Amino acid sequence: MKGKVKRRKAIKCELVRASNSNPGYFKYIIKIQETNGDITEHPVYGVDMQDAISRLIWNERTEMVNKVTNKPTVFNTMTILGALLMFIPAYYSVHNDTPYPILGALVVIFSAFGGAMLFKRYLDKGNFNK
Repeated sequence: MKGKVKRRKAIKCELVRASNSNPGYFKYIIKIQETNGDITEHPVYGVDMQDAISRLIWNERTEMVNKVTNKPTVFNTMTILGALLMFIPAYYSVHNDTPYPILGALVVIFSAFGGAMLFKRYLDKGNFNK
């Protein structure tokens, strides 16, 4: 049997007071034990305790998705820039009836992408073992 997987746990949930602005809702303080052992407190509103916990989980899940989807779009920007930079070599390639300008542009663009990815990995982790 493998070792147990450490998970986040709700260790305490207490009712603080009724909501001032929304009748029927209550304010809860939920204490969560993180995977590293730290205990964090989260104020949450809900109709009952189960509703408050489900709202907390939904908010955290939404924050995780936002963190993933709202990453800087350096790759997308470089792709658009690369596509725009391909028009000039493509024109020369068609005009002079030779593939060398377009091949040279592709080599430069792929080299720039590779260099940017290696540099970003170097800045993020400090190593190249990803």
